[in-house]
Amino acid sequence: MILTNFRSLSSIDNLIIEFDTAMKVLTGTVIRKRTYKIADCTNNGSILTLQEQKISASIMRVNHSGEICAQALYRGQSFFCQDIYIKNVFLNAAEEEIDHLIWCKHRLCELNGHESYLNIFWYMGSFFIGLLMSLNNQKWNLGFMAETEKQVEHHLIKCLELLPNNDYTSKIILEQMKIDELIHKNTAEKYGGVVLPKFLTVIMKLSAKIMTTISYKI
Repeated sequence: MILTNFRSLSSIDNLIIEFDTAMKVLTGTVIRKRTYKIADCTNNGSILTLQEQKISASIMRVNHSGEICAQALYRGQSFFCQDIYIKNVFLNAAEEEIDHLIWCKHRLCELNGHESYLNIFWYMGSFFIGLLMSLNNQKWNLGFMAETEKQVEHHLIKCLELLPNNDYTSKIILEQMKIDELIHKNTAEKYGGVVLPKFLTVIMKLSAKIMTTISYKI
């Protein structure tokens, strides 16, 4: 678990850290924690047709962009949080989901796909949303995290249904991601996350729909 004395850092220090983190996330130079998943997937010998490969690449591009958003969102949600333990709930989730980011990027390369050309905008938008949430009561902030993970879990279930039947590699990745999302959802609720108003969850779904629809294509 990350435990850092954030109060000893100046605002400039924190901004530099966030800029550096953003660059690492967007360029894919972050370091993964779990290496077994990549190894398992690389050894999987499923062969896809060109059409199946195209579909899988689009789906994995969407999930790669989703993980870009997750990194930005959780970094933003932690930014103004004064409670070090709750702050670390967000930072730990972001750190653990770095694996998701790298798995999706690696799989995209295997499928000869490309990352979304709009990832920098997805990152900036998500970080800004996270900043806004970090200014709220932390029960709402945690509730936003729990609802985000809930919606991501549902999204992953749909992706698993849409993937070509024999794309076992991508399915292995998304199944593990789904498990991790549920853990993070439960953690947010454990630390006091509340159920968000219906109108806010609808807005979240619409925002996610815009991102997934666009990143599927570009």
